[in-house]
Amino acid sequence: MHIVFDFDHTLFNTAQLWQDWLDQLENCGIDRADAVESGERLFGIGFSPYNHGDQLGLQGDELDQLVSDFEEYTRQESEQLLYKDVEECIKKWGDEHTFSILTFGHAEYQHSKIEAAGLNDLIDDVRIAMPERTKATQIAEMLKEIDEPIMFVDDNPRELQAVAELGLDVQLVRMRRKGGRHSDEFCKEDGEKWQSITSLSDMTI
Repeated sequence: MHIVFDFDHTLFNTAQLWQDWLDQLENCGIDRADAVESGERLFGIGFSPYNHGDQLGLQGDELDQLVSDFEEYTRQESEQLLYKDVEECIKKWGDEHTFSILTFGHAEYQHSKIEAAGLNDLIDDVRIAMPERTKATQIAEMLKEIDEPIMFVDDNPRELQAVAELGLDVQLVRMRRKGGRHSDEFCKEDGEKWQSITSLSDMTI
């Protein structure tokens, strides 16, 4: 089996990192509600701290220093933000299965978080989705490239639905981490079209 993992809120506690970033913006005098609203708009096209700060009106040395400090903070904290079951499960499954990450967002920022979390040594491949090249499109491509069954694990039910609507022969799993961005959303497909889990250790392969 080739297991394709989403990254944010599936393998990595992005919710905590987001709150930490909002704290830093508040320290710069940015209203937290404005920062949240602006961030929500960016999540759909590719978020990074730099483009978020820029959109909120931060400029020049202030923006550069803020982003540089937060990048260093991210490098220091990311291993702790990796969910505790991730390394254990991937190592346990490694003799029988292969793995990749398919994450949505700003490519440089996503790669930096994945590297800082220590996942490059555990994962065979990392792919970045964007609005013009969606996760479902890339899953379809992977079916042609990979000579083994595919399982796709994501916290966003809309990503799973997009794969299901294409009729792709892929096992689907919805991750619902405590505090995750989509974890409280009701989906009638839970337990029907896909597994619904709160930890990788609960996943049936």
